[in-house]
Amino acid sequence: MYAPPLTSPHCARLREAGLDPVESSALVDLRAVLASLPCASAPVVAMGDLNARTAAAVPDLAGHPPRHTVDPTLNTRGRALLRLATDVGVFIATGTFAASHSATSLGSCPHPLPTSIVDYTLASPAAYSLV
Repeated sequence: MYAPPLTSPHCARLREAGLDPVESSALVDLRAVLASLPCASAPVVAMGDLNARTAAAVPDLAGHPPRHTVDPTLNTRGRALLRLATDVGVFIATGTFAASHSATSLGSCPHPLPTSIVDYTLASPAAYSLV
């Protein structure tokens, strides 16, 4: 999944058309896909460049492991991602201890070329230990 930065020309065009770039983004599509899957009982993993900033916040889910990050910012898209994770029942694996030795712990990656970098990994509780 890819959600363009809120400062992108694409999001500017959405605002000009009277649309909310957060509610008109890949997060809406991601919510629909995850809501159609048995996240409560089956291993489900979703990854993407979501351009969300969630600080070390976690969704309101029992058993969600703590997250660690050097980025203290929680932005609008980050709050939307936290609501999505809570609503569909998936953990944000990015920045968690179990994922600390994998690519999911790296978070956003500055890169000199225009490219998409996976910055969030979401996992159902059944898939979390597999990430």
